[in-house]
Amino acid sequence: MTDETARSGWQNGVLAATSLLAAVIGAWVLLTLVAPQSKLLAVMAALLWAAAMTVLAVRAVRLGVYTEQSVLVVRGMARTWRIPAADVARVPVVEQSNGRGGRYFAPVIMYYVTAEPRPVASRATPSGERPTAGVLVPWQSAPTEQDARRYAERIEALVARARAATGESTAQ
Repeated sequence: MTDETARSGWQNGVLAATSLLAAVIGAWVLLTLVAPQSKLLAVMAALLWAAAMTVLAVRAVRLGVYTEQSVLVVRGMARTWRIPAADVARVPVVEQSNGRGGRYFAPVIMYYVTAEPRPVASRATPSGERPTAGVLVPWQSAPTEQDARRYAERIEALVARARAATGESTAQ
């Protein structure tokens, strides 16, 4: 059972509603365009499309960062990460481009890699340092660094509570 969460309910709701709307409109378009050739194919395509969009709507509702005991669960649209709270190194805010000339700020959950990663030149660390990896959390982005920092602070508070619940130190 989920103990704590850092998520944006209104953003999740908008994404879910958009996915459900796409399910209805897409199914209607498929039924309209494909039905003259094959009614069975049209119905199957419409059902498949509606099912895929409904799955995306459910994923959209569940977007966020949660804690489950001593694990940080980061749910995205296509993937879920499970990161032990003890392995979270920091949660910085980074500036990103939206691809159309605009900028946004989003938190990144940086965590220590416990398994030996594949050899990649960009992952080289000075000897003695533990390698880290990061999870960008774009669904908790904001137009200003200060607003994105609030999301990052909520995530850091979740990590601290998860560590406290298991008796771990918050300092790494």
